[in-house]
Amino acid sequence: MIEGTRLNGDISGYCITALCDDFFQPFGLLDFFREPKVFHQAMARIQGPDLLIVDWTKLNYYSEETFDAPVSLSHLSRDVLENCTLEWSLADSDLGGWVEGIRIDGIGPTEIARIRFNVPEVAQSRTSRLTLSLETAGRMVNENYVDICLFPDTLKTLSGAEDVNVYDPEARLV
Repeated sequence: MIEGTRLNGDISGYCITALCDDFFQPFGLLDFFREPKVFHQAMARIQGPDLLIVDWTKLNYYSEETFDAPVSLSHLSRDVLENCTLEWSLADSDLGGWVEGIRIDGIGPTEIARIRFNVPEVAQSRTSRLTLSLETAGRMVNENYVDICLFPDTLKTLSGAEDVNVYDPEARLV
């Protein structure tokens, strides 16, 4: 949700209003029992002045399909970032690359690169993490990731022998 908000150049700020969840609002940084949520350790990276964002349109891919998505940086500080390098890699594969010479001088979201690759062939369904980092002069600006679900080609179609069950208690489906 924060990535989507920070990609919108018309929004100049936002506020997190709840420290913890309560009975009617599950939007806190902590859960109902005041325990950290799964994203708790990532909050400093997400809420920092610079946030790398993969603006994906889908996250499920069959073997050899093409992943293609722009990468933006939500830049909320007044610092000019010069000669930055974006590095990316897909876990459990030899896929990766980098884009050099990136400059960011405006405040707000800016598309800085595009990542495009053919998804590796997989024998079984699995999740693979696409990791990105942006550095300048040996300093990490930000790092982020997106998890992609990979499926073998054999799952594209049903063989015809499988039964498909649908729950339709009001008989709306024909």
